[in-house]
Amino acid sequence: MNKILIIQFSDLHIDKDSNIWDQTKAELIAQSSARNGPFKDIILIFSGDIANKGAAEDYSIAEYFITCIALKLDDITGITPKIIVTPGNHDCDFSKESEFRDISLTRKVPESFKIKERFEKLIEPLGNYFSFESKVENFKYLKKNSVEKSGVLSVNKFSLQFRVFNTPIFSQRKEKKGDLYLPPSIFSEGWEDTSVRIAVLHHPTPWLDQSIARDIRTSLRTNATITLYGHEHIPEVTNLDAYNCNSSSGSIEIDGPVLNGHHGSDECAFIALEIDVDSSTLQAFVHKYNSTLNHFEENSLINYNQHLACIGLPKKRRFLINKNFLSKISDPGVPALKPDGKSLTLKDIYVAPDLMGHTSKSGVDEIIDVSQIYGSTRFHEGLVIQGDEKFGKTSLLFNLFEIYYDLGYIPLYVSLRDHQIKKADDFIKIFKNSILSIYVDESYDSYVALSLTRKVLLIDDVDAIKSPELRHELIAYLKNQSSIFFITSTMKTRMTEVLTEDNEGALSSLPQLSIDRFGAAKRSSLIHKWVRATHDDLSTEDFLKKIDTLEKAATGILGHNMVPRVPHMLLIFLQSSNSIGNSKLESGALSNYYTFLVTEHLLKSGVNKEELEEYLSFSRLISYNMHKSGKTYITSDEFEECNTIFSEAYYPGSSNSRKNVLVNAKLLQQHGSDSYEWRHGYFHYLFLGEYLGKNIDEIEVRDIVKDMCNHLYVRSNANALLFLVHFSKDPFIFDCIGDVINNLFIDEKRLNLGVDTIKFSDFIKDAKNIIWPENDPIENRKRIHIAKDNHERKNGDGLLDARRTDKLPILEQLIVLFKTAEIIGQVLKEQYASIKRSVREPVVVSLLESYLRACGGLIHKLAGNKEIIKKWVQGDNSVQLKPTEAALRAEELTAEVVQIFMFAFFQKLGESIASEKTLDLVKGIDWKNKIEADVFLLTCELNLQRSIPLGKIDEILHIAKDDPAFIALIRNLVQMHLGLFSTKTQELQALSSRFNIPLDRLKKLTYIDSTKR
Repeated sequence: MNKILIIQFSDLHIDKDSNIWDQTKAELIAQSSARNGPFKDIILIFSGDIANKGAAEDYSIAEYFITCIALKLDDITGITPKIIVTPGNHDCDFSKESEFRDISLTRKVPESFKIKERFEKLIEPLGNYFSFESKVENFKYLKKNSVEKSGVLSVNKFSLQFRVFNTPIFSQRKEKKGDLYLPPSIFSEGWEDTSVRIAVLHHPTPWLDQSIARDIRTSLRTNATITLYGHEHIPEVTNLDAYNCNSSSGSIEIDGPVLNGHHGSDECAFIALEIDVDSSTLQAFVHKYNSTLNHFEENSLINYNQHLACIGLPKKRRFLINKNFLSKISDPGVPALKPDGKSLTLKDIYVAPDLMGHTSKSGVDEIIDVSQIYGSTRFHEGLVIQGDEKFGKTSLLFNLFEIYYDLGYIPLYVSLRDHQIKKADDFIKIFKNSILSIYVDESYDSYVALSLTRKVLLIDDVDAIKSPELRHELIAYLKNQSSIFFITSTMKTRMTEVLTEDNEGALSSLPQLSIDRFGAAKRSSLIHKWVRATHDDLSTEDFLKKIDTLEKAATGILGHNMVPRVPHMLLIFLQSSNSIGNSKLESGALSNYYTFLVTEHLLKSGVNKEELEEYLSFSRLISYNMHKSGKTYITSDEFEECNTIFSEAYYPGSSNSRKNVLVNAKLLQQHGSDSYEWRHGYFHYLFLGEYLGKNIDEIEVRDIVKDMCNHLYVRSNANALLFLVHFSKDPFIFDCIGDVINNLFIDEKRLNLGVDTIKFSDFIKDAKNIIWPENDPIENRKRIHIAKDNHERKNGDGLLDARRTDKLPILEQLIVLFKTAEIIGQVLKEQYASIKRSVREPVVVSLLESYLRACGGLIHKLAGNKEIIKKWVQGDNSVQLKPTEAALRAEELTAEVVQIFMFAFFQKLGESIASEKTLDLVKGIDWKNKIEADVFLLTCELNLQRSIPLGKIDEILHIAKDDPAFIALIRNLVQMHLGLFSTKTQELQALSSRFNIPLDRLKKLTYIDSTKR
């Protein structure tokens, strides 16, 4: 007998938080559907709502689940199933709001599928689905696009046409019957002359717009042999009685049952269609889950009508987690509290790190999202995750524990650092103890008896095993116990093996990934989660204001590469922000934060509070000695000399004793055989800055400070100076900084707005057109942070490790300028009440003038090199341009670059300086050049979550009325504000009289609700 098996799965609603999508369930489905074999071919059809919210994480789980079904069917029948998928409304990711899409939804006409920009907006929520489709679907289509797919399958002389339609293109967050639209013509055309024609679409025709529903239903009933629907969750069949595929008695319509119901429902069923090729007959079955017998029961689909329901999956499960262990994996690692005193859990604020590793033959580092670990089989046969201390390795394993447990696996977490391991037999004892401590009323034997594919082993800190032989034994044991295991390591694997003379490399035989540093994007995500968890009653405007304040403070305090880029450091900062309030964030927060970290190191190592100042003062002297010697370390002899000086000048003490205290406190660490260095860069910068601040009256110290200011592009100088200005407000320091600023770009002509800009005006079009941000402020911030991270990965922070002996080129001058602005901005924000006006104002004025010289110099160079730009345009263009065309394009390109430069310079300075406190300080300056100063003040105001200064904009636009380049600068600054902050309706309406804002934007204001946050 030659039979074709077609299995329809509908409405899976796969969610990363659900615990039912495991391999066991997939295998039960495969076994039940294959019971009536053998078969010539097998087709798996997933008729929509595969995911629950269209999230990428949901699709990773779906990919794994579908793969498990296919592999088991292949194992049982020897046939590789063909997979067909189509989306439903739940496969749309509506987390991003789009006014353009909202407007497009009202255009239910065939033209909406032909206008590229409009159609791309309509299908934008299906982006994650299309990515998933490209990975799992293996059916060979003759025609395939974003609206429909069509292909033919032949078995002997029997042929089947499959036509798959994308019905949720017009779906919305709240689906309404009669709101969907597809061009009716695609249903009446494109049918092949085959034995059987099968149409697949998620929504039954009543969900389509009433103007097209009847025509589409008629086309399907006229042309399709079988139409498979989903969406309504009730298994139902029309016109199945005595059906023969050779007859022309009509079309079969099948409404698929739900494989996973909503809102706690336990419904679970799927359809199996068996077509006998020899007799051209069809049998249809529904497979329902029986919770008592733990298997699927088969019944004829002929019996089904709207009143029948499905039997559900059992809720009870074995291996319940012990409360103590649950509390352990819920602990975020720091005493993180809500304002009401309740503890936050790890899940409340956890942000998974990115992982990096050589995962391809190219040898190029690949950034891997954590969801790729548990969402596919790529790393399931063992993976080593490397990360330095406090990088979050244990938290990552705890997170994986919860994810795998929710997916139906039985994970086991084992911390090797908590055990003494002397022989291989110790592994069994450790695992027995771990099982007893994690699960209620379960034994080692019951865990071992589980299938290898149901167990996940999470092994923390393999560095605790020093013996190469024991590491080999461990890997062998893990492979024998589970097909999925993860190992963490502090040291890089090959370094561990070199140090322990492990020539065979037990660990290096496994895939290796390292935890990436916690960059700006991850830092921002954690801040968002923190604010959402601790301030859930904020309005949209206050929410963004809080986010903006914390992001800027965190960037100023943590963003200088002085501390490890790890979540632990940020959590300490965030918890202190809750405790001390925003005022403290803007008053010495940088020095307070780092002093707190150092103090904690000393106290935890056993130093008494009364002794703290002794070790802090001695550490300052060590850093000063390091800086004078030009080294990042101190030799034992130099350490002894420092101790002698300190003992004579301050307090006597043993050199070895002080050294041991600093090493035990994890401040100092061994460097080579006879030297020591600070464990983290910020220790050195903090101690050096404080030493210089406390001794600024000494001539030698003043000479050093002046030299540091003259070489501010050197990393150690820039970072130490950042601390120095926190510990001392001596005018000498600011005079030195001012001298450096005044000498930057000294030969360049400053930018004069309204004068230098007007020469580019003829080539700037639509200067007042505001391009409305496609995403909400949170998403826009995320994109900016990701771009910053990618740039820093590629280019570093721009600072040098050593000084130059020649004149600084333009790039290094720019770095000095930007770093100086960051330092001055940080000091003004935090020390606004402790620096005299007479000291701070000249520095701010010099900063703006230096920025204007830098910007003016670049713009004048552009204007003077148009011939070079013209040649570049001609060489870069595939179509040969006439000289006049090339000249025009060169002028236009120059004008575009000028706009970018002007915006970038003003925005960079505004970002560095702007805060609620500094704004008033900057406003109080008696500016000599008012036009540029007004634009600078406007930039500062637009870099804060506050009312848009319409009066200031009017003043500037009046001056710039005949200068499109000048107007475009103001437009770009306003546009940046609209992308990053919440904007009130009244402000939008007011802006619309000054700039060209799309009319549809005025009808709807972006609103970030609590779920979006």
